[in-house]
Amino acid sequence: MKRRTVLVALGSASALAGCLAENGGAGGNGDAGDDNKSDDDGTANGTNGAGENDGEHDDGSVVDSFDGELSRPDCSVEAETIEIEIEHDDEPLTYRTAATKPYPDPPDSLNEDTVLEYLDAFEHAYVSKEVLCGRNGSGHILNIAYSRQERKVFDWETPGTTIFLLRAAGATRGIEDSGAEWAAELGFHGVVYTVDETGVARADFDGAGGLEADELESKAPSPLEDGELVARFG
Repeated sequence: MKRRTVLVALGSASALAGCLAENGGAGGNGDAGDDNKSDDDGTANGTNGAGENDGEHDDGSVVDSFDGELSRPDCSVEAETIEIEIEHDDEPLTYRTAATKPYPDPPDSLNEDTVLEYLDAFEHAYVSKEVLCGRNGSGHILNIAYSRQERKVFDWETPGTTIFLLRAAGATRGIEDSGAEWAAELGFHGVVYTVDETGVARADFDGAGGLEADELESKAPSPLEDGELVARFG
């Protein structure tokens, strides 16, 4: 039986996750980035003059901060059993493919532990759909994993609760139609969520893994200013 297994290391959590290690600072790897939008006076929305986020946001709710519909990957892909024919092998190889996870129901309460449990489930579902929805090309994804290394509740003057997650998530194993198997691992990636009784906003936090813990709150993007509405309650 001819199999080839290739180990790939990627720096984007939307692709692959696996054997994970802390890497200094807040963990993981990647360069710090700032993707804030600018106001007319040259300062970024939700930031002070030094370009740091001061966490302030106009009164209102999460849903009131956005116009339009939800912006998130959404599809349903079921697991299936596949057979891969290998040249010179009498019997095909059998595998079970990965499936998307459903988005969780709204949390029963907005206490910190309940919201964190909800966000872990939501982010895992988000990544599974990001990997599998509209996927083209040959090959099959066999496993999608999620691992959170760190969380931090930001002391921001925003509706509801704003929580930072440092996580690794994505496809960890797959197989090509040729029979070549691959496995992969990656560094950690940051995301920031704001949750209140009306819904959820999400923003990617590029470079979070390279920051010290005391830098996270001032460097993080605001989900209400720089992110997207990803869930609506009620």
